[in-house]
Amino acid sequence: MVVIRRYDHECIDELIKLYKDTIYTTAEDDYSQEELAAWADVDRDRFVRIFAKQDAYIAYLGEKIVGYITFEDGLIDLLYVDKDHTKTGIGKKLVMYILDHYPAPIEVYASNTALPLFRHLGFTYLNKNIVNKNGIRIINHHLIYNKTSS
Repeated sequence: MVVIRRYDHECIDELIKLYKDTIYTTAEDDYSQEELAAWADVDRDRFVRIFAKQDAYIAYLGEKIVGYITFEDGLIDLLYVDKDHTKTGIGKKLVMYILDHYPAPIEVYASNTALPLFRHLGFTYLNKNIVNKNGIRIINHHLIYNKTSS
């Protein structure tokens, strides 16, 4: 059974590895290799700051980290599920945790890969967004959740 716990200084390197592995395996049909490489190019210090500053929750299957979500000021920032556990409901469980514990409205900038999940959970599409990372343009999608929109 998957259990969600508040982040408590777990190994940041394990979270970064999950991030990179997930990008390269689950988003490969939605983005070019150039886009994946730019997206996966992570700054460890930035990750440390995110997990120190934002509300972060880790999904565990036994003792194994199988996903995580970060949230701050009405915005879901990071949502990643272990490459071997995608399409098993972990992403939905993490998002529902935020929706159940924080007041709406809640926004997200979702990748092409995550867009169907957020639409399925009742988020309303606002617009396409382009992020420039390392000189590479990467498309994501701005969505919002209001209790009345689901």
